[in-house]
Order: sequence, then structure tokens, then C-alpha cells
Amino acid sequence: MAGYARGPFARVADERNRLTLPFDQTPPAPVTPGEVPDVAPPSGLSHIEAGPRANYMAEADAAMKLTPQEKYLYQTHLQNLYGPGKVVHPDGSISSLLQMSFDRDGKTYSIPTIWGGRALGPNEAIREAERTGGLDRFPSYPSGEEAEVRYQRMHDYLGRDTAEFIQRSGR
Repeated sequence: MAGYARGPFARVADERNRLTLPFDQTPPAPVTPGEVPDVAPPSGLSHIEAGPRANYMAEADAAMKLTPQEKYLYQTHLQNLYGPGKVVHPDGSISSLLQMSFDRDGKTYSIPTIWGGRALGPNEAIREAERTGGLDRFPSYPSGEEAEVRYQRMHDYLGRDTAEFIQRSGR
């Protein structure tokens, strides 16, 4: 896209080229750990400047040995955070995932409730997860306790991504 640099030191300041694509069935585009995805800022965030670290996925993977499904969940967070899929609250805080867990067929799944820039209820979120390629794309665990512990560890890294995004966006 014209006006947008790629790489870890990208500077985005032109709102005319904002992405307004609806969330569809396409899985999140791979995001290289430490790189800012090439997307325009959403409405209300007119300036995003990547700092020395654009995301903490590599650190999360090194510390937690993320499964492919956990990496998919993390990339969903990054896609929402850097694209139009997040929810920007009136106080300026951002939700990019709002994870929920539920039991099905002896497994506890962790899925996002943020889809297409909206926070969905549990049943809608499960339908969206199924529609986008099935629940097997998302992390599952033998128990709800394990799912919660695992997600809380990942959430520390997601929170760092979000805090730096807000800081770089000038909010």
C-alpha cells in the first residue's frame, strides 16, 4: 500500500489508506515475530510508530514453547491489534482477543471472542471459531485449569504487545 513502509521501523501516519476489509474466513496472515504487519491504523488511531520491538511472540514462544494452535491464537491477537479487528473502548483501552474457554468432546478449547471488531457472546464466538476452519485451529487442553494457566501466561505477552501499540499510537 502506498505510504506504508514495511519492517520493524515502519511509520504509519496517513489515515486515507485505512483498511476497511471485513473479517472473513481467511486465517490470520503470518506475522514474523518482532515485525509490524503491513496494515493501516484503524479509525481513531492516526499514528503508529513501531519501536525496537513490535511484538512479543518470539519471547512467548521461547518461554512457553507455544503449540501451533497457541501460535494461531497469538497471531489472531496480532492481526486484530494491527488491523481493523480490535475493539477500541471509549477509555482508549483495546481488546484484541478476549479469550474464552469451553469444554467439548473431553477438551477445553481457548478461542477469541473478538471477531470483526466486535466482542461476541460465547455462542457466537464458538460459531465464528468453527466457521473459520474449525476448533482444531485453536488451543485445547485436558482441563479448564490447564487452559486458564496456559492462557494467563500467554496473556502477559499479549498485554505487552497491546501496551506498546497504544504507546506508539499516541493514545
